[in-house]
Amino acid sequence: MKTIEVKVESSGENYSAYIEGLPIMTVGDNMEEIKSNMQEAIDLYLQDNPNVDEMFFGEYELVFKPVVQSPKSSQSSISAPIYSV
Repeated sequence: MKTIEVKVESSGENYSAYIEGLPIMTVGDNMEEIKSNMQEAIDLYLQDNPNVDEMFFGEYELVFKPVVQSPKSSQSSISAPIYSV
């Protein structure tokens, strides 16, 4: 199973998240929202892109990593459910 790293940044009042090197990004007020919104962004990418990046073939796990530690989050990585395409 592949691990896909999602980078998370805090702007003070909310978070933004992206997968480096791909046009997949989202925002949210907290980490639960980021997780949900990121999966929705990936689903839209998979639906709309005829040349899907090979990292999304088969099972994969999203791992959320803060770019800069924020006061709102004390964890360095947060795992998400396993997905399969």
